[in-house]
Amino acid sequence: MSEAAVNEGVANVQMEPDKCQFILKKKKRQCRLTPMKGEMFCGEHILRCSSHDPKHTVCEAKLAKHLKICNSRDPVELPYFNKGLNKIPSSDHVRDSETQLQESKEEGSFTGVPSAEDVSEVVEKIKLNFGLCSSDSLKDQFLQHPKVALDESERDLNTKKGKEASRHVTQIGSLLKRLELLGHFEQEGTVLLEMGAGRGQLSFWASLLKDKQLPILLVDNANVKNKFDHHYKYDAPSLYERINMSIEDLDLSQVEFLSKRFSTSPKSEADENRFKLVLVTKHLCGAATDFAITSAVNFHRLSGEPVPDMLLTFCCHHRCAWNSYVGKQFFLESGFSPGDFNVMSRISAWYTCGDKWHSEHTIEDLGEEKANEKSEATSKLNFVASEKKEIGKQCKYLINYGRLKYLEGLGMKCEMFNYVDSSVTLENVALLAQRL
Repeated sequence: MSEAAVNEGVANVQMEPDKCQFILKKKKRQCRLTPMKGEMFCGEHILRCSSHDPKHTVCEAKLAKHLKICNSRDPVELPYFNKGLNKIPSSDHVRDSETQLQESKEEGSFTGVPSAEDVSEVVEKIKLNFGLCSSDSLKDQFLQHPKVALDESERDLNTKKGKEASRHVTQIGSLLKRLELLGHFEQEGTVLLEMGAGRGQLSFWASLLKDKQLPILLVDNANVKNKFDHHYKYDAPSLYERINMSIEDLDLSQVEFLSKRFSTSPKSEADENRFKLVLVTKHLCGAATDFAITSAVNFHRLSGEPVPDMLLTFCCHHRCAWNSYVGKQFFLESGFSPGDFNVMSRISAWYTCGDKWHSEHTIEDLGEEKANEKSEATSKLNFVASEKKEIGKQCKYLINYGRLKYLEGLGMKCEMFNYVDSSVTLENVALLAQRL
C-alpha cells in the first residue's frame, strides 16, 4: 500500500502505480485518472489547499490566488473580525452560563437525546405557561406590497419553481411593507443590515423600493451561488457591501461601510439624514438569531450609536443553544432550567416536522446503544399528533418570547405577530423591536 493511502487513513486499497495516488475516502478507492508524467496526482488532485481546507483542490500555479479568496481562510486580519464577540450576550444578568450548564449536566437533565421522562416534565412546565403567554395570542398582520411582485413569467403556480418563488416574495412583501409603514424607507440616513442574507433576495427588493439608492450591508457565513446582488450592486457600488463571516465573530462597529456613515452623521434625532441602522433577518437559523441580536447590542456598546431597530423572523429552533441564547433571564424566572431549554429546543421540531425531535447528533455519532435509547424514548411518549404539533409550536413561541423580553429589558418597544399565513410558511412569526 502506498504512503498516500496510509495518510488518507483508508485501509485495504489496492493502488495502481500508473494512476492518480489520491484516495477517494467516500468511495474507498483510488482515483482512476491518469496523472501527467512525473506527477503522483492528476490535475484535479495535484495540490490541495491544506492550509485552509483539505477538501479544496487547486492547481499549483493558481494556489497563491486561491489562498487569498478561499472561503475557508482565516479572517483574523479583517478589522471587523473579533473571535466569539457575539457568542454569549454581553449584557446577561443571570448567573454564569457555563456554570448553569455544568450543573444541569450533573443533574442528568441535559443530554444529547432527551429521555421520555425529561420530555414529559418539560411539557408539564410548558402547559403551566400556556395561560401566561400563548402562541395563540399572536395577531395576524398579513401585509402586501404592490411593488414586490413576480414577473408574469414567474407566476406559474403550477410549477414547483413558481410556487417556491411566490412563497418567498409573499413573505418579503409583508416584511418590507411593515418597514415602509414605519417610515424607514423615507429617512435618508437609513442603512439596511440583512443578517443570514443567503442570496440576498430581501435586500434586492428593498433596493428597488428606493430606486437602488438604499445603503445595504449583507452578512452571511456562506458564499452562496445565484445571488441577487448583481441586480443592483453595480448601479451604486458605494451603497453595497457583502461580508462572508459568521455573525458570531462580527464586530459591526469596525465595519467601514457603517463607521464612515455614523461618524459623519448629524447627531440630532430629528434630522432625516441621521444615520439609522435597521437589522432584518428572514428565517435566520437557530442560535444565529441570538448572535444577530447580541451583535446589535455590541454595536451600540462599542460605537455609542443607538441599538438598531430590528425586524426578525426565525427558524430551526432545534439549533438554538443555551450559552448564546439571549432570553436566559426570562426562562429561569419562568421556572425552566438550562436542561429544560435543551429539551424544548429539540421538541420544537414537532410543530414543523411532525413526530421527529431534532438532535445535532447523528446515529453514527450516538452509536447503536444511544440510537436505541432515542427510539425507545420516542415510543414511550403518549402524545397524539395534534398535541405534539401544539407543544412544538408553544416551544418555538416561548423561545422567541424570551428574546422579546430581553429586548424589552434594553428599553425597546417590542411586538410579536404572524406576518404571513401558516399556509405560506409554518415559521410565520416576526419580532419587531424599536427603540423608544
